[in-house]
This record gives sequence, structure tokens and C-alpha cells, in this order.
Amino acid sequence: MVPSLDLTALAQAQLQLLAETLGVVSGAVYVAESLEDRPQFTELAAYPHGESALRLLPTGDGWSGLVRAGRAAVPLLYDRELVGLLVAGREDRDWTDRERQQLQYAAETLALACALERRCQWLEAAQAATLRREQEFLATLFHQLRNPLTAIRTFAQLLRRRLRPEDANAPLVTGILQEAKHLQELLIEGEQPRLLPPAEMRSLLPAAMDCTPVEAIALVAPLLEHAQARVQTLGLTLEVYGLEVPVTVQANPQALREVLENLMDNACKYTPVGGTVCLHLSTTPTHGQITVADTGVGIPAEDLPRLFERRFRGRQAQSDIAGTGLGLAIAHDLVQQMGGTLTVESTVGRGSRFTVSLPLAPRLQLPG
Repeated sequence: MVPSLDLTALAQAQLQLLAETLGVVSGAVYVAESLEDRPQFTELAAYPHGESALRLLPTGDGWSGLVRAGRAAVPLLYDRELVGLLVAGREDRDWTDRERQQLQYAAETLALACALERRCQWLEAAQAATLRREQEFLATLFHQLRNPLTAIRTFAQLLRRRLRPEDANAPLVTGILQEAKHLQELLIEGEQPRLLPPAEMRSLLPAAMDCTPVEAIALVAPLLEHAQARVQTLGLTLEVYGLEVPVTVQANPQALREVLENLMDNACKYTPVGGTVCLHLSTTPTHGQITVADTGVGIPAEDLPRLFERRFRGRQAQSDIAGTGLGLAIAHDLVQQMGGTLTVESTVGRGSRFTVSLPLAPRLQLPG
């Protein structure tokens, strides 16, 4: 075990306290590691500070030098296991029962700290190993997905060549190619070797968000083609407003596309047959806004405060509609990384309205 700075500071503080209260003139705290059924001790802290106290431990096979007048050696025991040793010495007097009890209290404190330190290190090592296994699994999965994805793109390209431009199926083939390209970009990003703590594993996008001017109309156009095909299969209606006014926001194109895909997917998923899904572009003096609304089942008021928490599905967890509770959380995180906001308004039985607000590109900011 490699002691942390916190554990070392605690041990040093305990020795200083023993010196002030019991008159200890020399002392040391050791941590124990089992080596072939015999403990091996490593100095953790010494008093006076900065002076090695290894001389307090026995040498060779004998322990006779450890126990003598004026010196107390108290084992650090946790759950009947030796985790260390506290040695304290003074030469002017022997130890009273009360003083020995104080040494025992200090030893118990240090034993608990050593045991917690060891368990924390074991847990961190186990978490790191689990994370490595998960990333190795994902790397293998991403690699195995590349071949069928390449085949899908090839088949779609061949199919597009056989269709006339005026063929009604041409936009569908174009949509397949666009989504296949999107998947390929995600796979390339996911295959990058990096070891991130769980808190940073928000999405397959880079942690550093590069934002550039993005024409909202150009970005949503291919999404609308996919959405139109989706609503037709679900028996819904798609309405679009605001495309006549150019809106250029400061954003990451890949991230914004993922946000809007999540919002459109939710709108379609939670709107019953005969309902309407709407996308609306608008601006304020400083921000561009993209709103996705629906006439779906709506969200209970008590679920709204936790709506952007990961894995939270609220009332929908009891429904037959499949979901992971990740889409809105990822969308919310991505919008924040781009310097914007994602807000929601909803009424049960009437539908929901999600608004992405992003800063306008500098050249398009209007005077207030």
C-alpha cells in the first residue's frame, strides 16, 4: 500500500498530540504488509518530524529491542488483522494505565484510518480494472460494427445510383447514408484510446467542445427528412416553422445534431397516433432557439425537476415505452458544454415543449 498524503498527515498529527499530552520524545507509525506470512513494516510518520524512526523497530529475527523501559509498542489491529504499529518512547518515566489507554485510543484511530485507506485503494484499483474491461469491450464492439456499417453504406450508395433523382425513395436512401456517416463518426470517436473516470463518460463526443458558427437550417434539413419518414410510419404529423429566417448559432455541429435527434426521437416516441410533432426556429437579440414540441402524453410536474438526471425516467418507467433515461441527460450536458440552455415546458395529456437556446454567432448578434 502506498500511503496517501492524508493518511501520513493524520499519523503525524497523532504523534504530535502524543508528544504534547504524554511527553513522548520519539515515536513512529508503521504500516504493515504481509510478506510470506510475516509482516513487513514501512515507516509512515516519525516524531520528531523529518527524523527517521526505523531504529525503533527490531532488526534481524529478534524483537527484544522493541520492548524496554519507557518504550510502548501498540499494534494497529482492525478486524483482527495487523495493519500497522505505533511506537512511542520517553526516558524520564514509565507509562501509567491512563497513558497506556491514551496510546490505545490513538492506535485504534490509526488502525481505522489504515484500514479505510487500504479499502479505498482496493476499490479504486477495482474500479480502474472494471473501467478498462468496459473500454476494451467497447473497443471490440466498435471494431466489429465497422464492417456491417461499411456494407450498409455500400449497399445504400449502389441503391442511390439505381434511383432516378425524382424517385420518391431517393430522400430515404440519402437519409440512410447520412445516418451511416453519423454512426461512422461516433465509432471513430469511440475508438480513440482514452481512460476517463465515469463522471466524464457523458457521450462519445470530445470532452473539449469546439464551437463554430452553425447554420441551423442547414443542420436541421437532413434531420427533418428522417423525421418525416419516422412520423409517417407512426401515423403522426410533422410541422416546421421558422425556416424562412436564417439562424446562425455558435455550436458544435455534431453535438447539436445529437441533441436535436434525441429531442425529435422522444417527441415521436411519446406522441400517440394522430398527434403532431413540431420543430420551430426563432431568435432573440443574442440567442438562436430551436424548439421541439409535441402533442404527446406530457410529463408530470413532479418529474420535471429531475428530468435531466441520468437514468431518470419518472412515470414513463412504468409504461410500455422503451427507454434508458439517458437521451435527455446527454442532450442537456451537450447544450451546456456549448454555452447554451435546454428548457422544458409540459402538461400531462397535452404534450411537451423543449427549447434549445444557443448564442448567436458573433457576426449575427443584434443590438439590444
